[in-house]
Amino acid sequence: KIQEAEELLFDHIEVYYNRHRSHSSLDFVSPVQFEVNAA
Repeated sequence: KIQEAEELLFDHIEVYYNRHRSHSSLDFVSPVQFEVNAA
């Protein structure tokens, strides 16, 4: 159960949170939006 919780937390942080939140190093846009803008 602990491993399952750790996997869910990792997925949320790495897959969702870090890809969709704005980053100051990307001029305050999300990495997904930055990639769209760069294309």
